[in-house]
Amino acid sequence: MKKPALTAVLVTFAVTATALFLLLAALAGPAVARPDSPAITATPSVTPEATPPYTDPFSATLKIAADPSLVAFGEELLVTIDLEVVEGCQYPVLELTLYQDGEDGALFAYIDPSTAVVNVPGSFPYTYRLQAIRSGAVSLRAQTYGERNCNDFWNWHYLSTSALPTTVSGEASPTYLPLIAGE
Repeated sequence: MKKPALTAVLVTFAVTATALFLLLAALAGPAVARPDSPAITATPSVTPEATPPYTDPFSATLKIAADPSLVAFGEELLVTIDLEVVEGCQYPVLELTLYQDGEDGALFAYIDPSTAVVNVPGSFPYTYRLQAIRSGAVSLRAQTYGERNCNDFWNWHYLSTSALPTTVSGEASPTYLPLIAGE
């Protein structure tokens, strides 16, 4: 019974010693295996250069013109919005909005188009036709929503601009209806 146990111990020792020797030879590399080979030296690494900051090539200008700046009650106002995009870039507009900002609220009714928001307005310049329905002062603001691309990547982008304040003068005159008045 003692002989098989001793044999098992010797076999285990021999396998462990061989594995340890092979491991040390692999870690030491070819310099240990061949004493005449040159010494291993570290390869010099390239030092990283500073990356210049990213400069976005996209540039676009949104312009708004409201003519005239003083409107009488009931008159129409033409608001022209123009868009200029730097050469080499694209900015397809998905939505154009004309806001009426002021303490008096909206002073104009949208005639053509009949709403403040225009989906995919097409080409620029784009013109809104408005009609004065209340007196007061308002600042007209245009905003576009689209995707910009300068042969690098597409991403959503807003542009916005404001016009000088537009004033509506006068009031609605009451309409005299004799039938309703009982005359």
